[in-house]
Amino acid sequence: MAPMDNGHVADETNEGGADESVKVFVRIRPLNKREIAEKQTIGWDFNETSMLEDTQNGQRVYAYDHCFGPNGTNKETYEIVGKPVVLKAMEGYNGTVFTCKIWL
Repeated sequence: MAPMDNGHVADETNEGGADESVKVFVRIRPLNKREIAEKQTIGWDFNETSMLEDTQNGQRVYAYDHCFGPNGTNKETYEIVGKPVVLKAMEGYNGTVFTCKIWL
């Protein structure tokens, strides 16, 4: 933190502030045994940074910092999402990883 002329404290950015922002990740779970037996499919197309939804009005794109597909592993998810937060926390920065499940 660096003092400003008016006595307030301004945040100094670390590496352009890239490490100090909110990031959003999504993980698409694999189909379970019942879903496979019923020949269900994953209802979303996706790439590394987006989920794609086909609608009557065309394709909608939902952008994220990273999308993990159904073949992604816990290790991969930790390396990309959790590890950077833990390393920054060890340097004294605050960090939170918030997870939730959403069924669509």
